[in-house]
Amino acid sequence: SLDTQGIIAIATVLQGNSTLELLDISRPLATAQQMEEALSHIGRMLSSNTALIQLDLSKCRIRDHGLSMIASALLQAGSKSRLSSLFLRCNEISLRESDAVGEFGKLMASYACHLVRLDLSANRLQDDGALILSEQLNSNSTLTHLDITHNSITSCGLCALGPVLARHRSITTVAVIGNRFDSAACRSWLPALQTKLKVDFGIQEVDGVYSCVPMA
Repeated sequence: SLDTQGIIAIATVLQGNSTLELLDISRPLATAQQMEEALSHIGRMLSSNTALIQLDLSKCRIRDHGLSMIASALLQAGSKSRLSSLFLRCNEISLRESDAVGEFGKLMASYACHLVRLDLSANRLQDDGALILSEQLNSNSTLTHLDITHNSITSCGLCALGPVLARHRSITTVAVIGNRFDSAACRSWLPALQTKLKVDFGIQEVDGVYSCVPMA
């Protein structure tokens, strides 16, 4: 695992790199405060790098401010960025802070955004973050794969996400298990399950009560 100085050194070198396409700096040996500093360097790298296709920042203690820096950098890069896969699993993202909501929302709506795979699993979205994400997905036309498993989302957030994903223009695969489906949430996802959307669960109905069944 890298420490903060190692991450900063890599990010600095990659500002002018035009060959490396995959970068995994997950599980760094850094505190949350140290990662804030490292993310500022990663942001500068993302704003100028034209080669990177996949970036894994899992288990980096990224909070909303860090998400804001990443989104802002990709917006600054615009169509020059080739980043298509962003892995942010096992972080501390809630999608509540205004800067993160604003910058990430702009990124999702940007025609210059090339992201097709987004992994937000095991973060802290809960219902508030899920409601915001559902609104932002309405403006997005690039994502094909979305993972929001294990985010403590309950009926309110799941009921908002289901219809949005059922009619999304580009998303083909969604992972959402590990959240808290009740009967109402299951019903809200029925239209999505009747489309070509691939999900990681099924729905069964017994005596008018619907329940979520994880796929084997």
